[in-house]
Amino acid sequence: MWLAVLIVGFITGITVYLYHVLQATTYWKRRGIPSVPSSNIFTNQLDETTSYDHPICFQLHKWTKEFGPIYGIFSGTVPELVISDPAMVHEMLNKKFECFHGRRSTPILRVIENNKLSHLFIVKGARWKRLRTISAPIFSTGNLRRIVPIVEDSSTKMMEFINLEHEKGKPFNIHPFFYEYTMDVICRIATGQKGSKQFENPNVAMVTEVFKNIGSTPFERLSFMVPSMIYPIFPMFMVYSLLTQSAFYAVINGIRQAVEDRIKLKESGNYKTQDLPDFIDFFLDSIDENVTDGAFIKNNAKVVKRVTTEEIVGQCFAFLLAGFDTTANTLGTTSWYLAKHPNFQDRVYDEIQEVCNTPEVTYEQLGQLKHIDVTMKEVLRLAPIATGAISRECMESTTLGNIPIEKGTNVWIDLVTLNQNKEIWGDDASEFRPERFFDVTTEMQNANVNFGAGPRICIGMKLAYIEEKIALVHILRKYRIVATDETEAKLEMCGRVVQHPKSITVKLELR
Repeated sequence: MWLAVLIVGFITGITVYLYHVLQATTYWKRRGIPSVPSSNIFTNQLDETTSYDHPICFQLHKWTKEFGPIYGIFSGTVPELVISDPAMVHEMLNKKFECFHGRRSTPILRVIENNKLSHLFIVKGARWKRLRTISAPIFSTGNLRRIVPIVEDSSTKMMEFINLEHEKGKPFNIHPFFYEYTMDVICRIATGQKGSKQFENPNVAMVTEVFKNIGSTPFERLSFMVPSMIYPIFPMFMVYSLLTQSAFYAVINGIRQAVEDRIKLKESGNYKTQDLPDFIDFFLDSIDENVTDGAFIKNNAKVVKRVTTEEIVGQCFAFLLAGFDTTANTLGTTSWYLAKHPNFQDRVYDEIQEVCNTPEVTYEQLGQLKHIDVTMKEVLRLAPIATGAISRECMESTTLGNIPIEKGTNVWIDLVTLNQNKEIWGDDASEFRPERFFDVTTEMQNANVNFGAGPRICIGMKLAYIEEKIALVHILRKYRIVATDETEAKLEMCGRVVQHPKSITVKLELR
C-alpha cells in the first residue's frame, strides 16, 4: 500500500516538474519572441551563462547575429531577455529605472540580497538607495582630490617592481602588477591599510579566488534548473560554501575584524580620525543597528542616512572586489592596445610630457589628460570588462519598446554588439580609434554604458579613472610599451560577471 502511494507520489512529482519545465521553456515562444534552441530542456543555455572560460558576453554577441537585437534565452528553466537595441537599453537604464533598479539576479541572490551583509552591488529598492546615498560622499570631488597622493604613492611602488622586471630584458606578463597596484590602493583607502604592501598582500590571491568561485557551485546551477525549490536548496548552498569557499570568508572576516577594531578604538577615546578618513571612518559616522527601509520611491528625496555594522563590512567588501579587479583588467587591456598601436601611444606620451611637468601627478593634471581619457573609453568599448554588472531585473511589470516585461524577468544587455554597432560608432566600429571620443554624438553617449548608466551607474567610476591615469602616466613617462612575438595576437578573456585577460605579454623599452 505505502509502496504504491510512494510510486504514485513520485510519478506525480515528476509529471508536475516536467509540466513546469515545458511551461517555462516555451515562455518566449508563447510571447512571440525568438529564443535560442536547446537540446536539453533542463539546462538550456545555463552552461553558457555560467561559463568562466568562455564569457557569456561573447556568446550573446554570436546569438544576436543569428536571432536579432531582441531574443530570449533560458538559464536552466529561468527565462531571460537579451537586448542590444540602443533605444531599449537607454529606456531600461534611464527612463524606466524605477522598473529596473535591480541588477540581474539569480535564484540564490534573491535570497542573499536580504542578508545583513548584502552590499550596494546586489541590493535593490529602498535599501540600495540608502546605501548609495551614504556611499556617494566617499567619491566626491573633494575626497577624490585627497585620495590622489595615496594612489600616487602606490603607483610609485608599482614602478619599483616593474623596474626590476624590466631589468631582466625579457617580455613579461604585466597584468599581475596591476592587480597588486589596484588592491594596494583600495586596501589603503577602504580599510585603512598602512603603507604599501604590493606582492605581500594576501587579499590579491583571495579576492581572485572569490571572483573565480562566483556562480560556480552545483547548488547555484541546481537553483536555475529548479527555481521553485530555492529555499530547500539554499541551506545546502550555504554549507557547501562554508566548506569550499574559504577565500570569501577569509576576506569578510578580515574586514569585519578591521571594523570591530576601529569601533573599539573609537569607543576608547584613543582614536583620532585621520586627515584622510578611510571608508570605515565614513560609514561609522552613520552607524545605527536599528535602521529599516520602506518602499522604493525613485524621486523621494528623504533617505535615512544610517548603516549597520554588518552593512559596513559588506560595503567595504564590495568596494574591495570592485575596486581591485575591474581597474586592473582595464589597465591590462589598455597596455595591450597601446602596444599594438604605437603611433597613438606616442600621442599619449606627448600629452603626458606637456601636462605632467612635475614628478608627482596632481589632480588638476589628470583632468587635462584627454588622450588617456579617450584611450580608456575606446579600450572599454572594444574589450568591455563588467558586462554582467549592467544587466537588470524587472522589478515591476512594464514594457520595453512595445514588448511586455513581467516582474522578475532578467534582462541581459548584449554589450559587445552594442559597442560595435556601426550605425552608432561608424563603419570602423571594430577598429581601435580613440579619436572617435573627441566628437561624441548623442547616440554614442547613450550607447556608452560600460560603467552602466542612469542612477545605478558605477559609483567608483571617477576613482577608477584616477588610478588608471596615474599608473599609465608613470609607466609611459619612463617606458615605451612594445608588442613582441610573444604578445598575444588577440585578447583572450575569461570570467563571469567581470571579464579579465588571461595574460598581457609586453616588453618595456626605456625612452
